[in-house]
Amino acid sequence: MTGDKHKAAKQRIFEAALALFARKGYAGVGVREIAKKANVNISMINYYFGEKAGILKAVINECYDQYFKTIKAVGDEDLPIEEHIRKMIRTVIDFFRENTELATVAFDVIPLDIPEVIDLKSKWVIGIREGMGNFRKKMGVDARDMLQESVGPTVFVAAILNHFQTKYAMNQYSQFKKYAALLNDKFYERYAEALADLFLHGFMGRKQPGYKEET
Repeated sequence: MTGDKHKAAKQRIFEAALALFARKGYAGVGVREIAKKANVNISMINYYFGEKAGILKAVINECYDQYFKTIKAVGDEDLPIEEHIRKMIRTVIDFFRENTELATVAFDVIPLDIPEVIDLKSKWVIGIREGMGNFRKKMGVDARDMLQESVGPTVFVAAILNHFQTKYAMNQYSQFKKYAALLNDKFYERYAEALADLFLHGFMGRKQPGYKEET
């Protein structure tokens, strides 16, 4: 088998498994199903990835590398904190839009008990926390305080993940696709601003049109 054919087969396995993991969850997908969707035999999956968990490791590594580079590229340490937060949120939303299956699968498995990938998940979580370390400090988040850690940047990342999980699920059913189609560039511009306002000012902090102060 030539190098190009090797690469094509490996990529097909990766993409087939990724789509199945996103739709059914890691535990709900078998190796035979992956092989069928990728149009390969099971021995090829063993050859390239060793086992199903090997594909999941590849997914986590790919997502980790791309996400880590994305959040580091935000930069702009000299920006005022509010502007910096808004830029970070827009950047994370763009990442999820461009890598929906990859991101939802990788983020989904973080809390799951999958022994084969526990060390990789730990590396992933630690790396992301370190990558956002300066951003956390700028926000005044004390990494030693678990409460502050829990309501820091993790909050808006979790909200974004939940949104794209829901959008992905909607796209799987024809009766909901028309709603998913409304989630266009204009929507995401508004979504990013609304999420930033919520994060910065809380549910009651953002004044809605027609809002009047009580006298």
